[in-house]
Amino acid sequence: MRETKNILPTQEKKVSFEKENIVNSSSSSLSSKEINPLDPDEKKINLAISKYLFKRLDMNNDMCPSEFDILNEDKHPVDSVFFKQISEKEIFNFVRKFQKISWADPISLILGIIFLKKLLEKHQNIPFNRATWKRLFIGSVVLGLKIWSDYSIYLLDFQDRLDLPFLKIKSLYQIEYKFLSLLNFEVEWAPSDYEKTLVEFGFSF
Repeated sequence: MRETKNILPTQEKKVSFEKENIVNSSSSSLSSKEINPLDPDEKKINLAISKYLFKRLDMNNDMCPSEFDILNEDKHPVDSVFFKQISEKEIFNFVRKFQKISWADPISLILGIIFLKKLLEKHQNIPFNRATWKRLFIGSVVLGLKIWSDYSIYLLDFQDRLDLPFLKIKSLYQIEYKFLSLLNFEVEWAPSDYEKTLVEFGFSF
């Protein structure tokens, strides 16, 4: 399966435009939350994302429709940590672990959540639950990282640091492609999406 660094013909120009707009729109003074939108604190963002994912989890549904099988942790576990009841701490540990594996900076993680929200809004039949949350999060991080980075991201680069015993590079390609296809390869975003997501995380600026 091919890499998707330049997902759309105009994506490089689009990304450059968005970065410029974040710079231009972030000059206002920060609130007492002390979050810098241009250089958000890694631990604060990891915690905020963990809380957001935990709040979105459907604890009453463990099912995953067969058409989304590649997202199903029951059939395709990524690690050995798989509890019936998921805690916020477990989510935080996984968020932090995959952030280290992917070398994703906080802004890439935030963009990933923007795309995850778009996907779940677009496909309300996709459950966000114990069976799907890890693979959906992985797909969101990979996409956010590729959209934000100024250099080419190759999933093969993850090979030496892929510290998840049951997740292989082939699976990363499959998750990435499924995530993108569910978005119809529509990966546009605006600075207002970024700011709105920070507000949803509980930050103000």
